[in-house]
Amino acid sequence: MTDDSVALQNAFTAAVNRTLVFPEAKTYLISSTLTVNNVRLKSNGSRIKSSYDGYLLDAVGTLDSYYNLSENAYQHAEFAKCTDATLLASLSPGDMVKIISNEIGNSDPSEQLRKIGETIIVREVDAGNNIIYFQSPLFDTYFTTDTARIAKVNYVTFECIDQLYVEGDITKTTQVGIRIKNGYKPVIKGTLLNCWRDGVVFDSCFSPIADRVDIYNSSVSGNGVAMHPINATVYASLSGNWLGSRHAFTSGGNDDGGYVWGCHVHDAVGQARLGVGVFDTHASSGSHYFENVVAEGGITSAYDAVANWNVATAYTAGNQVFSPLGRLYEAVASTTGNDPDADLTETYWEYLYGNDEAGFAFEGRQHFVKNCTVRACESGVSVGNTVEGELLTIDGLNLIDVRYGVTITAEEAGEVSINNVVKINSVPSSTAYCVSYGSASKTIDSLSINNIFLQNCPLLDCGNTSASTLKVINVSNVYSKTAAQIPKPFIDVKVTSAMDAINLTNVSADKFLDFYEHESASTQTLKALNVNGGGCRESKYRHFYIDDIIDNIYINSFVFGDTSESTRRLIYINAATDLLSISNCDYQGTNVTRVLQDNTGVNVANFFHSGNNFDGLELYNLAPDVEILSGSLNQFGTIRIDGTPEAVITANPGTLCLRRDGGAGQALYVKESGTGNTGWVAK
Repeated sequence: MTDDSVALQNAFTAAVNRTLVFPEAKTYLISSTLTVNNVRLKSNGSRIKSSYDGYLLDAVGTLDSYYNLSENAYQHAEFAKCTDATLLASLSPGDMVKIISNEIGNSDPSEQLRKIGETIIVREVDAGNNIIYFQSPLFDTYFTTDTARIAKVNYVTFECIDQLYVEGDITKTTQVGIRIKNGYKPVIKGTLLNCWRDGVVFDSCFSPIADRVDIYNSSVSGNGVAMHPINATVYASLSGNWLGSRHAFTSGGNDDGGYVWGCHVHDAVGQARLGVGVFDTHASSGSHYFENVVAEGGITSAYDAVANWNVATAYTAGNQVFSPLGRLYEAVASTTGNDPDADLTETYWEYLYGNDEAGFAFEGRQHFVKNCTVRACESGVSVGNTVEGELLTIDGLNLIDVRYGVTITAEEAGEVSINNVVKINSVPSSTAYCVSYGSASKTIDSLSINNIFLQNCPLLDCGNTSASTLKVINVSNVYSKTAAQIPKPFIDVKVTSAMDAINLTNVSADKFLDFYEHESASTQTLKALNVNGGGCRESKYRHFYIDDIIDNIYINSFVFGDTSESTRRLIYINAATDLLSISNCDYQGTNVTRVLQDNTGVNVANFFHSGNNFDGLELYNLAPDVEILSGSLNQFGTIRIDGTPEAVITANPGTLCLRRDGGAGQALYVKESGTGNTGWVAK
């Protein structure tokens, strides 16, 4: 084929600030970079083919000198101050500038040189007062003590529409399909790219658009990315079908500086072949919005040599097979003749997902996920390797055959809100928690989990650490079902840093080891466990297992199902608890014989119960065992106990106490004075 590099470059140069229309749909061979600054390209279905190891289509603007700010420029402000007359004189409304400063306050030495920054458009220049006004608020704060500075961007424009096909060469290690640097509202629409390293790179661009851009990244070394916004790119709008060897999408900064802010990835399908992360954000990235996005995993080529399961073959732990249903399993014990698809209790086989990747792998500051789907990945959303996390909000996430739903192992994760999640696993899995707060985590400010449907997996694994700032976990409106009993707690909590409350509202589980397990971790205290509504269809041993300190436990309107083993308890307490209050609860089963098992008999200081349907069950009397017949202790009501209430029961005046073991003059007590545990008078 004829080398068309010179002819095409001449055509692009002649078409500056105009539209270039390819005369016919044909294949053009190029052997060098084509500079496409300020061109609108209508390709009419043409193909550009190249084995050149570099940028194939390249649009690059320039950056003037930086000038230091004279005052701090704060997040959400729409102005910055600079006393340099040269800069102020050079700027006009509509100009593009880049504002940047060195990263500060970062505890990770490897990230100390990272720069925060963004591009922004000038609205007005007040040279008399040394003020530059912007068309939109700043995403971040820029400190003069950290060399905050600003420069004018001599931006480029570029539009590529009408089904251009860019075909690269898989042997070229640095090949990039299209790069736009310092661009103003560049547009790539209806384009197909097949390149070795990166498909599309937006570098320090303002409001770039990739609309229905399909990218096939051919790299086999693990470095390839399909869609790649970097540095101070802001307000990107990106959609299409992307296959990347390392990531379908990734973002972040590099030596040129700046974070990616306000990036909107929507109506996209992504795959990553080498098991790292389908949609990825680096630690040097700002805010991202993922909407109507599908992340596809699946079995990678690393498992090509795995054989099909054979009923006569003896397998040992670690052996991998494909089951009769085509699923990938790994043996956890020696086995012969046990069909992996029928091993619903994971006695011999553990279901594998065929990769180690996350659908969404987040390391940046702020992430919003709405109406997205992850299929056949090791985890749905993974938050890790960041020390600057601020916010994670999930509102609509479908997880299909994903081992871990949302995993948080970041040093900082900020506020985490997880809503409207459906997690469906083909087979029961004891490790496939919907939400995991890992032991490496330190600073989650709040954790909220709402409106969750689960199939064949537990809900929450919370390993709170000694350095954690997490004080409250709120969980509401959760329903689950399983094909077989899962030998793990539905909710597993370990507290090694003092917490205020765990609130569970309308949380319903199917068949698990326990509904709620509070593991032994340290002498740190959870002040309150509040359970309102919900229930557990079946547990193996008990529904609540408390093996560490909880000051107050309130269980209200909870339906206790049966235990799969007989002569069991609904609640087992093996740690100091000041108050256990059970009200308006119901037991439906035959295997339980006792409501409460206090392992030492003195762990529970106060046991209150009222309005429960525990017919036929032993309550297991403690000192004191307070039965609330009406009202409440914190207002006034009627209670029944053994022994005298004086110096034992705290209540308000007006409360009545009936004594089970009372005789003449000791059957009825009235609280006549005080708000403590004294002031009771026998009648």
